[in-house]
Amino acid sequence: MMVISTFQTLIPLKISSRYSFDTSAFIEMGQLYPKDVFPTIWSKMESFMKNKIVLATDLVKDELELQHDDLFDFIKKNNPFVTPNKQEQQAVAILIQMPDFLDWAKSGLYNADPFVVALGSIHNLIVVTQEKTTSPKKIPAACKALGVSCINFLEFLRKENIKL
Repeated sequence: MMVISTFQTLIPLKISSRYSFDTSAFIEMGQLYPKDVFPTIWSKMESFMKNKIVLATDLVKDELELQHDDLFDFIKKNNPFVTPNKQEQQAVAILIQMPDFLDWAKSGLYNADPFVVALGSIHNLIVVTQEKTTSPKKIPAACKALGVSCINFLEFLRKENIKL
């Protein structure tokens, strides 16, 4: 597919950047891996965000801010957020015209999702999401359509060898 080769030839944001996080992945961390029980995970995530190994589009920040809790404060403090650049915006424009993702173009629906995928696609990052791989209209399906690697939070922990 021509779209994939165009997206993947662009220069990455930072050499060390490896992941594009979806809102659901951060929420998974907060709900299933509380800081008082899993401090190692939180310490590693703090380092990964500060060093821009883990990135998230500004639209993820907007979604997290709606629940304004300790998780949001932690993530905001470590600032993994990036503003979508022109190439990412172009990737979103293409993505939301694909038949399975036409709903993503509707105002207010799935705001961050296409940008999470575009960030991964443009900068050759692995997308981390808790969305189910069985739905043809979710992030994993969009990643598959664009040839972007997609994993869940537990797979991320394993990939980074984060243990208790």
